[in-house]
Amino acid sequence: MYSWETALTTRDTNRIVRPLEWGFDWLEDFSPLALAANPHLSDYDRMIAVNRDIVVRADEFFGYETPTDFRLERRHPQLYPTNVRPETLQEDAELRRQAETGEIEAADFLRFTSPIRTRYPENDIVNARWYPAHPDSQKGKPKQAIIVMPQWNADAFSHNALCTLFNSFGISCLRLSKPYHDVRRPAELERSDYAVSSNVGRTTEACRQAVVDIRSCVDWLEPASAAATPSSPPHSTSAFRSAPSTTPPPGLETSSGLAKAPDTSALPSSRLASRMIRSARSSPSSVPCPTWTASPPSPSESSSSTPPTT
Repeated sequence: MYSWETALTTRDTNRIVRPLEWGFDWLEDFSPLALAANPHLSDYDRMIAVNRDIVVRADEFFGYETPTDFRLERRHPQLYPTNVRPETLQEDAELRRQAETGEIEAADFLRFTSPIRTRYPENDIVNARWYPAHPDSQKGKPKQAIIVMPQWNADAFSHNALCTLFNSFGISCLRLSKPYHDVRRPAELERSDYAVSSNVGRTTEACRQAVVDIRSCVDWLEPASAAATPSSPPHSTSAFRSAPSTTPPPGLETSSGLAKAPDTSALPSSRLASRMIRSARSSPSSVPCPTWTASPPSPSESSSSTPPTT
């Protein structure tokens, strides 16, 4: 295991080791504790105090106003590689060539201005590739959509296959680019370093922006906003991550177990995941799909800690 992990972490030659920075300036718009140094606190203790302030006021920290500039942008997909290995650069060049010659189809991308502003304008324009399910695959099913967020430092093609898999089950997908990733990445970077870095404040602010961007995507998909935006008709919505949240946003019917193993401790097993996908493809109804609704539970449901399933 150590040999494998070492091989993975040393094969890229464009990693940059940066010095530790507290980054209080990234959080001073929210917490007064980040505005000025406290002579009675070390920087370490001050950052702990700032984070405690964030936790206490989490609803305010992750609060936002719904964007008003949702739009679909049609363009050719590009890789935006995060390493400089020859095979990756060759793949990137080939995709660019195919885009120029029209050999690959253009795709739709949801774009809007993030409610959380940073110092990088390109990062503040959110990007989410839109994978609408084909109407034939939705027959007899409720309209559903899922938000897919690839791992840190992913290129723009990572997890796209998962979106097409969900499409085959009649589920539309928004493949959301994290802050500082692919088309949102500042020109000064080769990797998505600013999303998780040695600058503590910037990393915290990037996490804040990621959460708000997800919630904004949900706004685009929600029934209430369907008439005013280029969204397709109302969807029930899910955010697919390794540890899905069990608390949906207010007013939203949320299904957060579409690709979740019955026992979450088994999720790291790629063999189990492969078996689940094969099973789901042969029998879509077997995919576990617990659903939480915004309506108050009945008395019988109130006494049970297990959410109702459909």
